[in-house]
Amino acid sequence: MPAPSTPGIGAVAIWSTTDLPGWGDQVLGRVVEQALTSRLPGWRATQFAPLGWSRPTRADGGIAAEPLGTPTPTRIADITASADASVLAPAAPLGTDPYDGEAPGVRFFDTPGVGHPIAYSGVRFTRCDGPVTAEVIAVRDQSSRELLRAKGVDAEVVPHPAIAVAALVDPGTFAERLVQLRTLGLLPEGDYTLATSPGLAADAVEVPGDWVLEDRLAALVGARLVLTADEHAAAVAAGIGANWLLVTDPGSPDAAVVAEFAPPARIATTGQRTVPEGTPTCDPAAHDRLAAHFDHLAAAVEAARANRDGELHRRLSALAGENAAVRTAHWRLRQRMLVERRRVTEPYATAVRDLADSRATVAERDATITAQQAHIAELERTNADLVARLAAAERELTAWQDTKLVRWSEPLRRAYGKARG
Repeated sequence: MPAPSTPGIGAVAIWSTTDLPGWGDQVLGRVVEQALTSRLPGWRATQFAPLGWSRPTRADGGIAAEPLGTPTPTRIADITASADASVLAPAAPLGTDPYDGEAPGVRFFDTPGVGHPIAYSGVRFTRCDGPVTAEVIAVRDQSSRELLRAKGVDAEVVPHPAIAVAALVDPGTFAERLVQLRTLGLLPEGDYTLATSPGLAADAVEVPGDWVLEDRLAALVGARLVLTADEHAAAVAAGIGANWLLVTDPGSPDAAVVAEFAPPARIATTGQRTVPEGTPTCDPAAHDRLAAHFDHLAAAVEAARANRDGELHRRLSALAGENAAVRTAHWRLRQRMLVERRRVTEPYATAVRDLADSRATVAERDATITAQQAHIAELERTNADLVARLAAAERELTAWQDTKLVRWSEPLRRAYGKARG
């Protein structure tokens, strides 16, 4: 269960893209939140996203993010007052717009502009037009580091934060979720190859984009092999311990990110669809590097709280208490949803079996009826043949009785009969 907030200590805003259904969108913000709240007990963490709860997605599992909104002075002041620091952790590279112009809040990522300290946690840059100033700048590939270095900014390269995804879930629920997904016909029985995006293998099972994170992770764990074409799904698979392979050009940006946490054998060459036996799913040192980054990040956020002016010390204790209650209630709701889905899937499975039995019974009855109809038809043909033969015999008898011999011998036969009698 995520660490609950308690009133009166500190607050951090986490900017991510949880309102999109992608693998990285659904993981990065949550991982950063878990890492900070576990290191800063009692702190309140608030998720922000360009659209947030104004356009939720089924994949978010009900985890709401506050909309960043339009970067007006009033909105910037509101965000500044709501937290001691902001941590940016979007899945899409900074300098791109995954919302295709539909979310003005995406401009916050390029120019944060808030009045409290900010930090970048495991981001990527494809473009950097303005100055980048932050307490912590951690990128997830060397290209981003070189881009910032050209601007005179020093950045640390860290493994993709999604390799820490295991801390978000209870692995003990995976077996039950797999049973439920198979019962519902969403996953096949036995071994299967899983593809996190279309077109990776003709015989692979594809993960729908609207599955919640827990179901996606269960599907990864149950797969014989996971094929992925992007950095985010690869990091999630590595973090959960699944057998995975990145199918992309070895020189692609995704491969560069994956190289920071996985051995080269996990990046496919042309036509490769297998992984050498014994290849680690994730470099053990990558977890240590990521943990060190989160330690540094937590220290920077805590320092921002200590350095804030007196306005910060007016803690919203009631709000923090409500936040703690909501967190607890939300966690229990998700556990209850799992139990309720089990209650639905068990009768569903029984109904499917009963339907199969009924269909088998109907098929057996249809076969019996067909056989009986064939037998009746045969009897009708035999009866018609007998009727025809009887009619022919009657005609032959009538013709014989009409002959002169029979007619003329009738008196003699009658007299002979009387003489014998």
